[in-house]
Amino acid sequence: MDSLINQIIKIFKIVKNENNDEETIFKIVEHLKNIIDDKILVDKSIIYNLNNRLKESNKNIEFNIDRNFKVYTNEQVDSFLNTLKALMTILLVKENINNLYIYSEIKSILNFYINQSSKEKLYDAVDSKFSMNNIEYHKQNQMFKGLFAIFDKFTFINHFIVEKFNLIKVKEESAYRFTDDFGKLSKPFLFNKSAEARMEDFLLNFKKSSAFHYVRKLRNNMEHSFTNPDFEINYSNEIKLVYILICRVILEIFTDFQSDDQIKKIIQQRN
Repeated sequence: MDSLINQIIKIFKIVKNENNDEETIFKIVEHLKNIIDDKILVDKSIIYNLNNRLKESNKNIEFNIDRNFKVYTNEQVDSFLNTLKALMTILLVKENINNLYIYSEIKSILNFYINQSSKEKLYDAVDSKFSMNNIEYHKQNQMFKGLFAIFDKFTFINHFIVEKFNLIKVKEESAYRFTDDFGKLSKPFLFNKSAEARMEDFLLNFKKSSAFHYVRKLRNNMEHSFTNPDFEINYSNEIKLVYILICRVILEIFTDFQSDDQIKKIIQQRN
């Protein structure tokens, strides 16, 4: 894990300090996709760590993982999530990899999180815990839920566009789920059949992952379960995790979708 963290830091410095051409950014994106898939979507070690730390704070979201893998230290998990968040952020801000007009609202939500986390330490301060009588508790809670809602936002934006411009036949809006339907609703915007297959495989792995299951269970727990007001909790790592998962979707869009101009042209032709 330590060598991987150092690798991410090196990539961060390349993106930050150099004027990179499209080919270089594409290679970095592909490499980053593999890192996130291997260490977050497939490997359960990080999710095991986060879930255990929630349980230590008496927050049980009824999520269990059998321990049959390497267990990382808290410091390794914190460092990995922090460096990955930093790299994703500089790709979003400096290289503008989330540049599709149709996702402008999602871009603004992510920019809000990036700006807030640069101003307020509570979004990165893993050693502090907050009760519901602390404003920090509610800020973390709302930030997590606001970021998680982006999964639905991706889906319903696509649904709105393909229905409005009659790009594909759609069913009732309320029936859609991100992992099941985002790929289908993206078909008019994808490069080709190979891109369709890549998106389908990605979404299948995403749906099966402990990481997505974990953040989904936590979001549902926040919305529908009782929280003891005496308990103190910190959600900063969970916020970073859901941010990274959203960014993983953006990486797939970056490699599989047509350009912004091409998507606008598709829409204009049906307008």
